[in-house]
Parts: sequence; structure tokens; C-alpha cells
Amino acid sequence: MPHVPSIFDPIGSLWNRWDPHIHAPGTALNDQYKGADPMEEFISRVENSEPRIRALGVTDYFGIEGYEKVIAAKRSGRLPDVGLIFPNVELRFSIETKKASPINIHLLFSPEDPDHVIRIRRFLEGLEFSYKGETYRCRREDLILLGKAHDPLISDDEVARSAGANQFKVTFQQLVDTIEKSDWAKRNMLVGVAGGEKDGTAGLRDQDGSFAALRKQIERHANIVFSSNSNQAEFWRGEGAASVDELDREYGGLKPCLHGSDAHSVEKVGMPDGERYCWIKGDLAFESLRQVCIEPKERVTIG
Repeated sequence: MPHVPSIFDPIGSLWNRWDPHIHAPGTALNDQYKGADPMEEFISRVENSEPRIRALGVTDYFGIEGYEKVIAAKRSGRLPDVGLIFPNVELRFSIETKKASPINIHLLFSPEDPDHVIRIRRFLEGLEFSYKGETYRCRREDLILLGKAHDPLISDDEVARSAGANQFKVTFQQLVDTIEKSDWAKRNMLVGVAGGEKDGTAGLRDQDGSFAALRKQIERHANIVFSSNSNQAEFWRGEGAASVDELDREYGGLKPCLHGSDAHSVEKVGMPDGERYCWIKGDLAFESLRQVCIEPKERVTIG
């Protein structure tokens, strides 16, 4: 019978499958979940995933509503094999890639603090977006108001929330300043950035190199790069074009590359493109993510 590790396994660190980037039904943007009970289908897909998913980063744009729903299911006895569930808040920078998409940033929060839900909401409310003489905060109520201000024909609150989330952008400096003001966030949050060309920092490369300094600033402030590209993984481990010393000096150190299914539909739950699964060596605890940031060579692989 196969060994099923506990959250803190007494026999030592084991490799577990993580999906650190997965959207639940009701996600604010591009929600393609259908059917009478999409959350039940989502939970069942995770429960029956192969290889079994043992840690989930439940992702939503500018909020944690999906995370709260998945946690409620866990508390009711579902997801018995999932030892860790944490919130992954996806934000969009007001910076376009060469593919004309905003840069995506991820805030991964530890669920260990009993008050983490309230704390996360307070932190997000420190992010603001101005439109037509009004300032909107990063919270559900304001996203709805922003959506209706952008399109006065919208009357449905969920449609308005999606429209507001599509318009809400943060600046790089605003995020840095908001983090600097929160000791709690510094202790309980890791920052990830998309690494691809479409919605990540690779898309900031141009012939003149005019985005080079900005790209380096963003990557320097990130703890994690979301990418399944093997060349990027080698680069951030110090095995590519930049040495370990150069990464320390220019980018703030080595960085792990993580990858998830980025599911927005039932069919994609736990099914990353090309079966590029994310494996992390360590206990099913947020501390393992912190350790991965210190030892990316030894503690994470995608394959």
C-alpha cells in the first residue's frame, strides 16, 4: 500500500504534487465553469486527480472568495488528501507586454494565522485604482462599483464584479509601497510574477531594451516565477546565462519556477498543459514554499 504523507511527515521530506495556481468556480475573470453544481465538480476533480494533488493555491483576481469556498468544503470533510490550501491573489500591473496584455502578479498568503482572511482583505484594500474622478479599493464592493461605472448598462453584480476586475490595475510602485507598510504581509506573503511572454516579464523585452530596468525591478521584488519553461528554470537556478553571484547581485537571489493548471474550467482542473506537474519536496505547509525560495535547485521540479 502506498505511503500517504501527513502534513508534517515523521520520515522526512517527501516529494508531493502541488497545484499553486488553480481558479475555482466563480473566479472573477474568464469563469468557464458550467453545470448545476460547478463547485462539486471542481472538488471531485481535485479529489480524483492523478497524480494526486496534495497542495492547492486557490487563485482569484483581486480577492479570495474562491479560497474561502474551497476551505469550507475542506472543513466539511472533502479533499481528504489535500494537506495544504492557501490563497493565491492574482493582480494585474498597469504595464503591457508586447502581446498587449497586462503583467500578472501573484500574492501567495500563508493560511497559518487564524485571522489571515481578515488580514488579507485589509492588505488588499490598501491597493487603489482611480477612474472618472473616483477612487476604488481592491475589494468586492468596489470592483462592482467600478464595473458599473465603466459600463452603466450592467445591472447584475457578478457581471459588474468581472467588469471591474478587468479594469482594475495596480502600479508596481503602489504594490511595493503597500507591502512596505505591512509587517504582517512581509511575514505571511510571497510574491510571484508570471514569467511568460503573453502576461509575464518575458513580454517586456524589446529591441531597444527600454523595459530592461523595469523588468529587472519587478523580478527582483518577486520571490517566485510562474513558468514551466525549462530555460527559465535553469536561468533562475543560476545554471543559465546568469551566474549565482549575478542573480544575487542583480535580482535578489535564486528563484523557484512554479507551475499550476491555471484552471478556469472543469476540464482543466489539475491538468496543466503538457502534463507539466509541479513537485515540491517538503511538508504540506506554507513553510515549504519559503524553503523552496531558498533552495530552488533541491526542492522543486516541473515534469
